[in-house]
Amino acid sequence: MNLAIRDIRYHRGRFILTSVGLGLLLGVVMSMGGIYRGLFADALAILSHDHPHSGGLEESP
Repeated sequence: MNLAIRDIRYHRGRFILTSVGLGLLLGVVMSMGGIYRGLFADALAILSHDHPHSGGLEESP
């Protein structure tokens, strides 16, 4: 533990840059997971919809 604290004290810039980099990486991973879950939920909602989309064409009476 003493070595880690001493290393952080002497190499503060490298520690801060590493912390920022890991934070950004975690943010990207969480964003990608959210985007994937949203796309998956939208796909399931489209598939479970009762009326298929007719492409804007209506049936003539």
